[in-house]
Amino acid sequence: MPSLRSLPWKSVLQIIESGRKRRHFLPVVIPRRLAVLSLFCLFTAVVAEVVHAQPIEGATHVIVNKPAPGRALGWPANGGIWSWGNEILVMYLDCPYKNRPGFSNHDSDQEHPSAQWMTSRSTDGGVTWSDHRVAFPDPRANRAKLHPRALTTPVDFSDPNTILNFHWDSLKPGARTYFYYSTDRGRTWQGPFGNIPLFDFQAITGRTDYEVTGQHSLTAYLPCPEVSDTTCIRESSYAILTDDGGVTWKKGPRISRPLPPCGKGHQIEYSSMPSTARVDSNTLVAAFRSGYTPAKGRRTSWIDISRSTDNGTTWQMVNGYLMEMPTLNGSPPALSRLPSGRLVCSWGWRLPDDGSAPTAIQARTSDDNGTTWGDTLTLRQDGFDYDIGYCRQVVRPDGKVVTVYYYRTKADGQSPTYIAATIWDADKAANRSNKQRAPK
Repeated sequence: MPSLRSLPWKSVLQIIESGRKRRHFLPVVIPRRLAVLSLFCLFTAVVAEVVHAQPIEGATHVIVNKPAPGRALGWPANGGIWSWGNEILVMYLDCPYKNRPGFSNHDSDQEHPSAQWMTSRSTDGGVTWSDHRVAFPDPRANRAKLHPRALTTPVDFSDPNTILNFHWDSLKPGARTYFYYSTDRGRTWQGPFGNIPLFDFQAITGRTDYEVTGQHSLTAYLPCPEVSDTTCIRESSYAILTDDGGVTWKKGPRISRPLPPCGKGHQIEYSSMPSTARVDSNTLVAAFRSGYTPAKGRRTSWIDISRSTDNGTTWQMVNGYLMEMPTLNGSPPALSRLPSGRLVCSWGWRLPDDGSAPTAIQARTSDDNGTTWGDTLTLRQDGFDYDIGYCRQVVRPDGKVVTVYYYRTKADGQSPTYIAATIWDADKAANRSNKQRAPK
């Protein structure tokens, strides 16, 4: 345990203040003599959960793909994941490696013209991976050469071999989202198609999160900046729907929390990069990468939850946060439903960002459709630095979870990141955690 004198007090006080406002860690008024003790107890709880959490038992870590010399691999959450029983396909970015000394940088050149999206395939439930191939050039890095076209023939979404991918061409105002589709389980891709309009948004910065609802109907859940200029950014998540095979699209409901208008709140506020899971015929749950950046001071991020009980027509926020990450702009969640009915959400824990301790891949589970969440489960805690995470995951037929992310370990050091996966039993880990904390 670090000494009290060595504590990063500014960060701890930020946790307390944000907790007092949102999670009610501490009462509003604390007797003076209890303040120091309360602070110490809170810090002890935070450190125990975040820094010294022991990895779960029985998890298997595998390497999905290592980069070619001079290259780096990363960001599965920006690519996507699909499965057919024990066959799994994951997409991720391949780009030049660029050494940037320090512990809070991306050691890669994601906007280099050679940046491209690749896929890897497993046919044994994530144990081994092969069939590493290029899917298409990165739209953002190759915006001038993109040449999107209009889709005129409806796509049959009901074909189990057909999958879609959504990608943005910029993170600036005016950014468009295009889609690609494959009819052979991701071996070849058609696109990009520019049928999705901007609607009334400043941009649409889409990633791949969607649900097929019929032969020609599909709902995509996409980040959509409503305001984006030098003084204010507000980015929410919306449902974007098609009922004619992708030829035309319409704007659906906002699925994330309401953001304060410009002039209130912070300079940058976002509830972005959704990951959704269907619970039953009427209920959907979504997790978001949320946070804010003030005009002055350090940014803060968290993962929060919304839920729809009317088949996606309206959405309400669920109280509570899965995790909070002071000083960073966060890490996107990966949400899945287990055969047992549990929800499981995974993410990359990217703190500390100074190299003083390993970073981690973590998760939590919910037994009540996202209303409450169990203890933080550490899948692994040997990450080199901030440059990890962006999880995507699937559930195998046997109920085990395959969580895929980009990574490098303390042993790897400042070397190119690669794609890794953890195969784990979320039900067993949650049951063991619940048993350990049950009254004796």
